[in-house]
Amino acid sequence: MIELEKIKFENYKKPGLSKEILMQLQDNIENAINDKNIMTRHINRQNITISSGWGTTDIPLSSENSIGDKLTSVLNGIRIGAGVSKVLVSCQFEGIGHTGADGDKSIGIEQNGAVVGGAYQSGDVTGGYMSSSITPILLNVSEGDIFSLSISSGGSGTFEILGGRLTVEVVL
Repeated sequence: MIELEKIKFENYKKPGLSKEILMQLQDNIENAINDKNIMTRHINRQNITISSGWGTTDIPLSSENSIGDKLTSVLNGIRIGAGVSKVLVSCQFEGIGHTGADGDKSIGIEQNGAVVGGAYQSGDVTGGYMSSSITPILLNVSEGDIFSLSISSGGSGTFEILGGRLTVEVVL
């Protein structure tokens, strides 16, 4: 990624470029540098209950940290605003417990309720916790799309998530 720097054109002298044109160029550069839209929603430590083998449940999200105004927080998700066509989406889990609900675990990033990225954990782990992540995925979006997280378990029961996060970054 190219890092842009602010350039002051006020004292620049070149035939054919007026001060007004140079100031507009300066404004355009500042807007390009400062126009970031990123939101992270956090996962608190919590117990998750799956009622049947390979049942799926949404993962509750809590606090947010964001910059820009093109992404908004909604119940357990992040909504895409107007003028956005591509985003990078990723997630990270600090630990998923396997005791209490034996079996494989599958986490998913969902776009409007459909899984668009996932990670799988073997049920061979019978104690402790396993961390997991889904690296950034470039996706096409429309205004109003919602990103959320889900988890499935091969066995029914209750298990623990130590925490984590879901991040959406506007690219275009």
